[in-house]
Amino acid sequence: MVGLGETRAALAGYGVVLASVASALVNLPIIHRNAKNPSVSRRLAILTIVLSVVGLACLVLEQRYWPLSI
Repeated sequence: MVGLGETRAALAGYGVVLASVASALVNLPIIHRNAKNPSVSRRLAILTIVLSVVGLACLVLEQRYWPLSI
């Protein structure tokens, strides 16, 4: 869509980050249900949540300090 000029690159980038965070968070119940080792499951869940928070924080900081007029 960006290549065709139907949407701006910044908006597409936000969409990609949000889709990635949503995808990671959707995997949490699957990890919890199928993990045989509780400590590994807990570590994976914590890392997934931390990476999701970092991704969302980057979006917020980018919008706050370096806004790309969408």
